[in-house]
Amino acid sequence: TPQERCHEKGGSEWYRGVTPKSGVTSRNFSGKKLLIIQLRRLCMHELLADYPVVIRCEVRWGEMDAFQHVNNTVYFRYFENVRMAYLLEIGFSEPQEHGGTGPILAFTSCRFRFPLTFPDVALVGCRTTEIRPDRFFMDMIIVSERHDRLAAQGQAEMVAFNYDQGKKASLPAPVVSRIKQIEKQVPAERY
Repeated sequence: TPQERCHEKGGSEWYRGVTPKSGVTSRNFSGKKLLIIQLRRLCMHELLADYPVVIRCEVRWGEMDAFQHVNNTVYFRYFENVRMAYLLEIGFSEPQEHGGTGPILAFTSCRFRFPLTFPDVALVGCRTTEIRPDRFFMDMIIVSERHDRLAAQGQAEMVAFNYDQGKKASLPAPVVSRIKQIEKQVPAERY
């Protein structure tokens, strides 16, 4: 298969689309080395074709609630995991790399479309849809591998925040550049 598995942490495998000469890159996040193996997107689900960062999360028995489907809070964890994979990919996960400026979540939402159950694999995609001087907006989706259908759609608003000064900041230029580089369609810019 043209896909390889990469560092597995908490049931999530991280994927991203790349060229044939791809290799292994590593990123450092909170002192933990995460290996991200760059993968071809040839076998990804068609619903995820426009999402440059995709992770694979195994649905666990313990994630289901009394109604025998994955609890709604778990969907937000899946979204959190894919947002972190995206932030790692654009180099915006560590504030010290950008003069104390890092991301802070201002808003997130989820629209539940289909109940996930054990056993299954949730394919979770993330993309940026709009960039503003101090924030960017993300769309996220969850696809059930077992049922071959959309399970949830989400949105997030990520604001640049200077943690040293305790206030909102401008998005660092290298972050904006990297977002534009990995997105197939350049996100709308509103200034």
